[in-house]
Amino acid sequence: MNENLNGGKMKARPSPLKCMTYFLTDLLVTANLEYDASQKSKLDFEDIKIATRPAELENAGKNQVWKLVIAVHQNVGREKNSPYNFSATMTGHFEVQKTYPAENSKKLVEINGCSMLYGALRQILCNAMSNGPYMPIFLPTVCFIEAPESACGNKIAENRQAYNSKHKKAKGAS
Repeated sequence: MNENLNGGKMKARPSPLKCMTYFLTDLLVTANLEYDASQKSKLDFEDIKIATRPAELENAGKNQVWKLVIAVHQNVGREKNSPYNFSATMTGHFEVQKTYPAENSKKLVEINGCSMLYGALRQILCNAMSNGPYMPIFLPTVCFIEAPESACGNKIAENRQAYNSKHKKAKGAS
């Protein structure tokens, strides 16, 4: 094991939430043929719509089983200079260990389950956009825990070209 990784205080342990399966139920990516790569994109976090819907399924005294649906959507006009618009929906099934407090199960699914599915959707969208005419958009990371607005960012992730350009300059300066 890499010795440099042992300095952290966090220790991994099994989660009380098990992802049993997840699958894509809807995917649409459209390229903006009027996108101008020489101009800065005017996308903002508010341009992305994220909706979730958790539902507890019948469990008959065993572990609690939840169905979670997450949808991510962006449909902005040409004035935002976005290379792509997109819509994707994913469904996941999760099992909560019966030893986990039942009154906290929904929150566990909403926070951890949504984080898992969003991460998968984020990668699927990036891969789909990679097959388009422009560099893909990296969707921003999100947090499903309620936090003060001041603790949150408000920018969409940069495209790979802008990111690489900025970080090459920073590396060359040091």
